[in-house]
Amino acid sequence: MKIARTALAAAVLLLGFYLIFTRVLGVQESEGKIIYDEICSGCHGDHGEGFADLHPPLAGSDHLSALSNETLVCMVKNGKTGGVTVNGKRYDVAQMPGFPKLSPTQVANLVNYLRKQWAPGPSLSPRQAETIWSDCPN
Repeated sequence: MKIARTALAAAVLLLGFYLIFTRVLGVQESEGKIIYDEICSGCHGDHGEGFADLHPPLAGSDHLSALSNETLVCMVKNGKTGGVTVNGKRYDVAQMPGFPKLSPTQVANLVNYLRKQWAPGPSLSPRQAETIWSDCPN
């Protein structure tokens, strides 16, 4: 009887941790999507498809997949000037603005959203984002 209660308590505890963990991840993912929708989708499209010859796609992008988290964080902070080649196509027209007012948590959530949607890679914590952010060249 005591073993059954202990096993039940352990199961309830594990379920609680699971629910908390998935809730936290869900909030982070949804914030990343919200940020993407607000500041990125106007140029890169709702589904990362890009816009004509002006803005490169993110979905299926060999360029995005090759970028490190450090480069992504600095691009979010400072923007991007100059051209970029994505999947063999050159994009020279548009300049990506920087978003220096985002918090480290927002940057981490955005990068993690991009990684999950279109460019699998290592996840980024807010602490890592803050460290990278402060080291980005201006």
